[in-house]
Amino acid sequence: SDDGATWNIPGSRTKNGRAHTVPLSPLVRELIASVKAKPDSPFIFTTTGTTPVSGWSRMKDRLDAAMLAAAREEGHAVIQPWTLHDLRRTFVTGMVELHVPPHVVELVVNHISGTRAGVAGTYNRSELLPERKAALERWATHVQGLVVPWPDSAWRESGGGSDGRAAEDPRGSDWPPPIRIRSRKFRSRIALENF
Repeated sequence: SDDGATWNIPGSRTKNGRAHTVPLSPLVRELIASVKAKPDSPFIFTTTGTTPVSGWSRMKDRLDAAMLAAAREEGHAVIQPWTLHDLRRTFVTGMVELHVPPHVVELVVNHISGTRAGVAGTYNRSELLPERKAALERWATHVQGLVVPWPDSAWRESGGGSDGRAAEDPRGSDWPPPIRIRSRKFRSRIALENF
């Protein structure tokens, strides 16, 4: 969108042929703003400046190698096999585990099955944009918590539960901070420009 708050995908670019609007969380907007754009390129993510990113298999091979090296350094010998589509499955599962209602998750990933299929989908045309925005912001906070974890004492004091959320966020109103990868090993091995 013109204000950078949404990513509008035309139906010609989606699997089901339906246009899809993705509300971008503040964290995602910050990450996009941090990308060094190639001059005069219409693309945010590009390797050539004239075409969208391609070579996903090569990038995944390099990511697998970096992950395996990091795992071995931490005393783990293997990384279980995975595919790029597993990221979508992980996202959907994680959203449900964060208590995002399944019908909202379906809209976030542009599914028209489940609660949006058949007669229900014929009558219910709501896009639930505020709910989708809240769900994606919850996911961004969850992911940022994985990258910039809470100090143990703050987590205990907050009454943090098994669902990954705290009764009150002890990190204060400045949370979440700008995303920064704290681990030197991780930062040196997994840098965007390496993929």
